[in-house]
Amino acid sequence: MDFTIPDQYRDEVKEGKAITFTVTGKLDTFAGVISAIEPAADAVTRTLKIRAVVKNDDHKLVAGSFTHVLLAFGSNKKALMIPSQGIIPTDRDKEVAVIKNGKAKMTVVTIGARTNDKVEIVQG
Repeated sequence: MDFTIPDQYRDEVKEGKAITFTVTGKLDTFAGVISAIEPAADAVTRTLKIRAVVKNDDHKLVAGSFTHVLLAFGSNKKALMIPSQGIIPTDRDKEVAVIKNGKAKMTVVTIGARTNDKVEIVQG
C-alpha cells in the first residue's frame, strides 16, 4: 500500500513501524508495516511517499481503494493542545489570543502535532 504524509511528520515514521487503516465502504480496520519511505518530499505537495506491506489473505482489499491511514506518533503528556479554531493564520505566522490580567493579547506560536480538532502549541 502506498500513501503520503505531510513532510513535517518525517521524524515520526520509520521502516518497520506499524500502521492501521480503514477503507471507505468497509467496517474493518486493517494493519500493515512500513517497508519504505521516499527519501525526498514532493516539491509541490510537500508530502512524503510511504510504502507499507499489508496482508490481504482474505482478499478484502482492492487496489486503488480510498483509505484513511492512522499513524501512532510519540506522546507528550506535557503538550499544550488547543482547539484548532483558536489558531489565527497571518501573512507570516500563526497567532492565538492569550488572556492575561483580563486583556487579550495576540501571541505568535509555533504549532506541532494535530488531531481532528486540536493543535499542539510547541512555542509561543
